[in-house]
Amino acid sequence: MALLTRASTAHMDTVTGMKAPQLSGFIAGEALDIAAPCYIKSSDGLVYMSNGTAANEASKVDGFTPRAVAVGQPVTLFGPGTRFEYAASGLTIGDVYYAGATKGRLDDAPTVGGTLPIAKAISATEIVVVANVVTPGNKPSVKIALITGGSAGAHTVTGITTDDDLLAVYEQDGTSGLLTDLTSEFTVSDTDEIDNTGGTATTSDKLLVIYQDNS
Repeated sequence: MALLTRASTAHMDTVTGMKAPQLSGFIAGEALDIAAPCYIKSSDGLVYMSNGTAANEASKVDGFTPRAVAVGQPVTLFGPGTRFEYAASGLTIGDVYYAGATKGRLDDAPTVGGTLPIAKAISATEIVVVANVVTPGNKPSVKIALITGGSAGAHTVTGITTDDDLLAVYEQDGTSGLLTDLTSEFTVSDTDEIDNTGGTATTSDKLLVIYQDNS
Protein backbone atom coordinates (compact mmCIF):
# COMPACT_ATOMS: atom_id res chain seq x y z
CA MET A 1 0.00 0.00 0.00
CA ALA A 2 1.46 3.34 -1.03
CA LEU A 3 0.27 6.84 -1.81
CA LEU A 4 0.67 8.02 -5.39
CA THR A 5 3.03 10.94 -5.82
CA ARG A 6 1.17 13.80 -7.45
CA ALA A 7 3.38 15.90 -9.75
CA SER A 8 3.67 19.65 -9.17
CA THR A 9 2.49 20.03 -12.78
CA ALA A 10 -0.70 17.96 -12.29
CA HIS A 11 -3.67 19.31 -14.21
CA MET A 12 -7.07 18.36 -15.62
CA ASP A 13 -7.65 17.62 -19.30
CA THR A 14 -10.27 20.24 -20.17
CA VAL A 15 -11.69 18.34 -23.15
CA THR A 16 -12.73 15.32 -21.06
CA GLY A 17 -13.72 17.62 -18.21
CA MET A 18 -16.28 19.37 -20.41
CA LYS A 19 -17.93 16.03 -21.22
CA ALA A 20 -17.83 14.56 -17.71
CA PRO A 21 -20.54 14.81 -15.02
CA GLN A 22 -20.04 17.88 -12.84
CA LEU A 23 -21.23 19.08 -9.44
CA SER A 24 -21.12 22.87 -9.40
CA GLY A 25 -22.25 25.67 -7.11
CA PHE A 26 -20.40 24.43 -4.00
CA ILE A 27 -17.93 26.13 -1.65
CA ALA A 28 -14.63 24.74 -0.32
CA GLY A 29 -14.76 24.01 3.42
CA GLU A 30 -10.96 23.78 3.49
CA ALA A 31 -8.06 24.42 1.12
CA LEU A 32 -8.38 21.82 -1.65
CA ASP A 33 -5.47 20.38 -3.62
CA ILE A 34 -5.54 20.00 -7.39
CA ALA A 35 -6.74 16.60 -8.69
CA ALA A 36 -7.97 15.70 -5.22
CA PRO A 37 -10.90 13.33 -4.57
CA CYS A 38 -13.47 15.25 -2.53
CA TYR A 39 -16.83 14.86 -0.81
CA ILE A 40 -19.67 17.19 0.10
CA LYS A 41 -20.15 17.16 3.86
CA SER A 42 -23.76 16.63 4.91
CA SER A 43 -23.65 18.86 8.02
CA ASP A 44 -22.61 22.07 6.24
CA GLY A 45 -22.85 21.36 2.48
CA LEU A 46 -19.21 22.35 1.95
CA VAL A 47 -16.54 20.47 -0.01
CA TYR A 48 -13.68 18.70 1.76
CA MET A 49 -10.94 16.36 0.57
CA SER A 50 -11.79 12.67 0.90
CA ASN A 51 -9.95 10.61 3.51
CA GLY A 52 -9.97 6.79 3.52
CA THR A 53 -8.79 6.41 7.12
CA ALA A 54 -12.21 5.18 8.29
CA ALA A 55 -15.40 3.87 6.66
CA ASN A 56 -17.36 7.07 7.19
CA GLU A 57 -18.70 10.07 5.28
CA ALA A 58 -15.21 11.46 4.67
CA SER A 59 -14.21 8.34 2.71
CA LYS A 60 -16.80 8.82 -0.03
CA VAL A 61 -15.94 10.61 -3.27
CA ASP A 62 -18.31 12.99 -5.05
CA GLY A 63 -15.76 14.11 -7.64
CA PHE A 64 -12.25 15.49 -8.26
CA THR A 65 -11.01 19.08 -8.14
CA PRO A 66 -9.85 20.63 -11.45
CA ARG A 67 -7.47 23.03 -9.65
CA ALA A 68 -6.30 24.07 -6.20
CA VAL A 69 -9.08 25.95 -4.37
CA ALA A 70 -8.76 28.20 -1.33
CA VAL A 71 -11.10 27.77 1.63
CA GLY A 72 -14.34 29.68 1.10
CA GLN A 73 -13.98 29.77 -2.68
CA PRO A 74 -16.39 28.23 -5.25
CA VAL A 75 -15.53 24.76 -6.54
CA THR A 76 -16.86 22.40 -9.19
CA LEU A 77 -16.22 18.67 -8.82
CA PHE A 78 -15.63 16.52 -11.92
CA GLY A 79 -16.75 12.90 -12.23
CA PRO A 80 -16.31 9.80 -14.41
CA GLY A 81 -14.39 10.16 -17.63
CA THR A 82 -12.35 13.16 -16.47
CA ARG A 83 -8.70 12.72 -17.35
CA PHE A 84 -5.81 14.18 -15.32
CA GLU A 85 -2.10 14.48 -15.98
CA TYR A 86 -1.26 13.29 -12.47
CA ALA A 87 2.20 11.78 -12.00
CA ALA A 88 5.63 12.63 -13.39
CA SER A 89 6.11 8.97 -14.40
CA GLY A 90 5.78 5.42 -13.17
CA LEU A 91 2.06 4.63 -13.42
CA THR A 92 1.09 1.27 -14.91
CA ILE A 93 -1.75 1.32 -17.44
CA GLY A 94 -4.77 -0.48 -15.99
CA ASP A 95 -3.86 -0.09 -12.31
CA VAL A 96 -6.69 1.25 -10.14
CA TYR A 97 -6.48 3.66 -7.22
CA TYR A 98 -8.45 4.31 -4.04
CA ALA A 99 -9.13 7.14 -1.59
CA GLY A 100 -5.95 7.32 0.50
CA ALA A 101 -5.67 7.55 4.26
CA THR A 102 -4.11 10.97 3.67
CA LYS A 103 -6.84 13.42 2.67
CA GLY A 104 -6.99 14.36 -0.99
CA ARG A 105 -4.56 11.63 -2.05
CA LEU A 106 -4.79 8.37 -4.00
CA ASP A 107 -3.50 5.00 -2.82
CA ASP A 108 -2.55 2.01 -4.95
CA ALA A 109 -4.39 -0.37 -2.59
CA PRO A 110 -7.73 -0.27 -0.74
CA THR A 111 -7.81 1.60 2.56
CA VAL A 112 -10.18 1.14 5.51
CA GLY A 113 -12.66 3.60 4.01
CA GLY A 114 -11.47 3.63 0.41
CA THR A 115 -12.56 0.14 -0.56
CA LEU A 116 -13.63 0.80 -4.15
CA PRO A 117 -11.61 2.09 -7.13
CA ILE A 118 -12.08 5.77 -7.91
CA ALA A 119 -9.40 6.29 -10.60
CA LYS A 120 -7.43 4.26 -13.11
CA ALA A 121 -4.08 4.73 -14.86
CA ILE A 122 -4.35 5.21 -18.61
CA SER A 123 -0.68 6.01 -19.26
CA ALA A 124 2.57 6.32 -17.29
CA THR A 125 1.51 9.80 -16.16
CA GLU A 126 -2.29 10.02 -16.56
CA ILE A 127 -5.33 8.85 -14.63
CA VAL A 128 -9.03 8.86 -15.44
CA VAL A 129 -11.83 9.19 -12.87
CA VAL A 130 -13.93 6.00 -12.81
CA ALA A 131 -16.41 6.74 -10.01
CA ASN A 132 -17.94 9.93 -8.72
CA VAL A 133 -20.08 8.74 -5.83
CA VAL A 134 -18.47 6.01 -3.75
CA THR A 135 -19.68 5.04 -0.31
CA PRO A 136 -18.81 1.90 1.64
CA GLY A 137 -20.76 -1.04 0.24
CA ASN A 138 -21.90 0.67 -2.96
CA LYS A 139 -21.26 -0.87 -6.37
CA PRO A 140 -19.39 1.47 -8.74
CA SER A 141 -21.66 2.62 -11.56
CA VAL A 142 -18.87 3.52 -13.98
CA LYS A 143 -17.19 0.68 -15.84
CA ILE A 144 -14.09 0.40 -18.00
CA ALA A 145 -13.37 -2.07 -20.79
CA LEU A 146 -10.14 -2.49 -22.74
CA ILE A 147 -10.92 -4.14 -26.07
CA THR A 148 -9.10 -4.95 -29.28
CA GLY A 149 -9.52 -2.36 -32.04
CA GLY A 150 -10.34 -3.09 -35.66
CA SER A 151 -11.95 -1.67 -38.75
CA ALA A 152 -14.38 1.21 -38.31
CA GLY A 153 -17.80 -0.19 -37.40
CA ALA A 154 -19.18 -2.42 -34.66
CA HIS A 155 -16.98 -3.35 -31.69
CA THR A 156 -17.94 -5.76 -28.90
CA VAL A 157 -18.04 -4.39 -25.35
CA THR A 158 -19.45 -7.15 -23.19
CA GLY A 159 -21.95 -5.82 -20.65
CA ILE A 160 -22.80 -2.46 -22.19
CA THR A 161 -26.46 -1.81 -23.11
CA THR A 162 -28.36 0.89 -24.97
CA ASP A 163 -29.56 2.22 -21.58
CA ASP A 164 -25.97 3.01 -20.56
CA ASP A 165 -24.14 6.30 -21.15
CA LEU A 166 -20.94 6.15 -23.17
CA LEU A 167 -18.54 8.54 -21.40
CA ALA A 168 -15.30 8.11 -23.34
CA VAL A 169 -13.53 5.99 -25.93
CA TYR A 170 -9.74 6.27 -26.29
CA GLU A 171 -7.60 4.60 -28.93
CA GLN A 172 -4.38 3.27 -27.36
CA ASP A 173 -1.57 3.10 -29.91
CA GLY A 174 -0.20 -0.45 -30.04
CA THR A 175 3.40 0.80 -30.32
CA SER A 176 3.69 4.00 -28.29
CA GLY A 177 0.79 3.48 -25.86
CA LEU A 178 -0.38 7.04 -26.50
CA LEU A 179 -4.10 7.73 -26.28
CA THR A 180 -6.30 9.46 -28.86
CA ASP A 181 -9.81 10.61 -27.90
CA LEU A 182 -12.34 9.05 -30.31
CA THR A 183 -15.40 9.55 -28.10
CA SER A 184 -17.28 11.69 -30.62
CA GLU A 185 -17.15 8.89 -33.21
CA PHE A 186 -18.85 6.22 -31.10
CA THR A 187 -22.38 5.37 -30.01
CA VAL A 188 -23.86 2.41 -28.15
CA SER A 189 -25.53 0.67 -31.08
CA ASP A 190 -26.82 -2.50 -29.39
CA THR A 191 -26.39 -4.70 -26.33
CA ASP A 192 -22.66 -5.54 -25.99
CA GLU A 193 -21.82 -3.26 -28.92
CA ILE A 194 -20.47 0.18 -29.72
CA ASP A 195 -20.10 1.50 -33.26
CA ASN A 196 -18.08 4.09 -35.19
CA THR A 197 -19.09 3.29 -38.77
CA GLY A 198 -17.41 5.82 -41.05
CA GLY A 199 -14.89 6.73 -38.37
CA THR A 200 -11.30 5.81 -37.51
CA ALA A 201 -9.91 2.32 -38.09
CA THR A 202 -8.08 1.13 -34.97
CA THR A 203 -6.54 -2.11 -36.23
CA SER A 204 -3.45 -3.16 -34.21
CA ASP A 205 -4.49 -0.82 -31.37
CA LYS A 206 -6.66 -1.10 -28.26
CA LEU A 207 -9.80 0.81 -27.31
CA LEU A 208 -10.29 2.01 -23.74
CA VAL A 209 -14.07 2.30 -23.25
CA ILE A 210 -15.55 4.11 -20.22
CA TYR A 211 -19.30 4.00 -19.67
CA GLN A 212 -21.94 4.66 -17.03
CA ASP A 213 -23.82 1.46 -16.14
CA ASN A 214 -27.43 2.53 -15.61
CA SER A 215 -28.81 -0.92 -14.88
